[in-house]
Amino acid sequence: MSGRRITKGFAWNHLYKIAEYGGVNLYAILVVRKFGPELGGNYAVFLSITGTLAIIGAFAVDGVLLRYLPRILGGEREIGEATIEGVRPFLIELLAFRLFVNLILGLLVVLVLAVLPAYFPSFAVSLGSISKLWPYVIVFLIGQACVAFSAFTLMGLLQVKWVFFASLIFRSLLIVAGGLMLMLHHFSLDGAAALFAFSTLGNGILLVYWVYHHVERESALEFRTEFAHFRRRLKTFALRPSQIRMFILTPFMLYGVTTWGNDLLSTVLGRQPDILMMRALLGENARDIGLYESAARIGLMTEYIFLFGLGGTLVSVFSELAHADERNGGSFKYPRLLQARRDISGFQTVATSPIFAFMLAFSPLVIEVLYGPKFAGAAPMMMGSLILQSLTVIVFGGGMHITSLVVIGKERVVFVNRLSWGVANLVANYFLIQSFGGLGAMIGTQCANCGACATESLFTAKLIGQSLRPARSSAILAIVVSSVLITYFTVGFLGTQFSSLVRLLLAGALMTLLTMGGYIVFRIPEARKVFDKIRSLFVNSDAGSPDVVSSIP
Repeated sequence: MSGRRITKGFAWNHLYKIAEYGGVNLYAILVVRKFGPELGGNYAVFLSITGTLAIIGAFAVDGVLLRYLPRILGGEREIGEATIEGVRPFLIELLAFRLFVNLILGLLVVLVLAVLPAYFPSFAVSLGSISKLWPYVIVFLIGQACVAFSAFTLMGLLQVKWVFFASLIFRSLLIVAGGLMLMLHHFSLDGAAALFAFSTLGNGILLVYWVYHHVERESALEFRTEFAHFRRRLKTFALRPSQIRMFILTPFMLYGVTTWGNDLLSTVLGRQPDILMMRALLGENARDIGLYESAARIGLMTEYIFLFGLGGTLVSVFSELAHADERNGGSFKYPRLLQARRDISGFQTVATSPIFAFMLAFSPLVIEVLYGPKFAGAAPMMMGSLILQSLTVIVFGGGMHITSLVVIGKERVVFVNRLSWGVANLVANYFLIQSFGGLGAMIGTQCANCGACATESLFTAKLIGQSLRPARSSAILAIVVSSVLITYFTVGFLGTQFSSLVRLLLAGALMTLLTMGGYIVFRIPEARKVFDKIRSLFVNSDAGSPDVVSSIP
């Protein structure tokens, strides 16, 4: 696997995540800003329900695709005691299983949100308006199953450009349709949920079509034959439960179950459980739900705007590096993986420190521009979140350690660690929400996530080696702190003679110039690597990057 191909894979994956999450977040801002903190919280609850169910519906498949698909494509056909017939039969079986799981979840959604409320009026009252949205929950589940399956398939093969194009098309259509409905005054909560669900379904259908036409096409059978194979597997899973058990007990699925459990536990350390818990404790139209959603969404985009490209593709790359290190053996077991981890750690510090500092300094202004004055109460939640997030990413390495532990076969360590912190988070948040509302939920969850990442960093330092370089990180942070202080006081000197949007844009431009200038003047090695990798995307040869490690941003 060439260095240029990996760099391009990261770049396409980053563009895809920007299009996907950028589009979803812009649409969510449009919806929540329209309805305000109280009613906008209902849309946040809808997103939390669908997001949680989507992660449950992923049951083992996503991790299997990322880790084993590149190996199978490379000719590996024996995984433990399981024999793989080929790439396309392997994908067909995984798709059938994923859709089967989501169909079961869909039936449960109908039971809970449609059938039970008709017989238990008190239960219907407790559900509130969310019970009317059950058709869109099902549409989203099926669509997201297709999106995730196709996206992880293409990520595992570093063919992410197809995922980017599909996401760009349907997320753009989603924003345009939402804007038109808003202009025509036909925008409702039901309409917002329907648009989101059907855009996801359209995206999924297009991606499955592209997977069919672009993955191992030379070994493809006739469409009718492959579809019949898919239909038989789906029918087998539905009518013969023993086959489900046998399938789950295969070595690759056992690995997938463990990584899926880690993803599920990571969700417990995210915003979805917080929103659902606030909905239960504070009521349907609680203002804190809308404020929390807006603050958490900005915090998430702040952390990942420069790290999106690492998601998914990092598993494939780290897996290949660990596999190569294990084959070579030696007294020091993972030299290539350790070097890659250090490069990623440096990249994270260089890329995220400026934006964390900027968003912290200008939190009230950012919220005013994006959501309007009604959401001013979200500023303390946003600032608390960003402080803890910056500590998690810059000092403790964020989610990179999960990937590192998983690829060296320590996924159970991650599972136990995340389980412990997840349980502690749920217990603590029950009391924090009742005492401090959304601010308590934000602090509790971010503290738990920070603790989980800190623990995982200790494990990886022991098993692989320390990725953080304190001296280099200190130099980067000194440049960033100086830049944000100059920017803050300069913009403050301008006063309110300019609009909020103009002041925010001026601040962003000045912060960018000062930070990049500092990186160049003081010759920060991590920044130079990032610039070199960006430049390499426009070079047609692999010269200068002969191995996999050198391709890491």
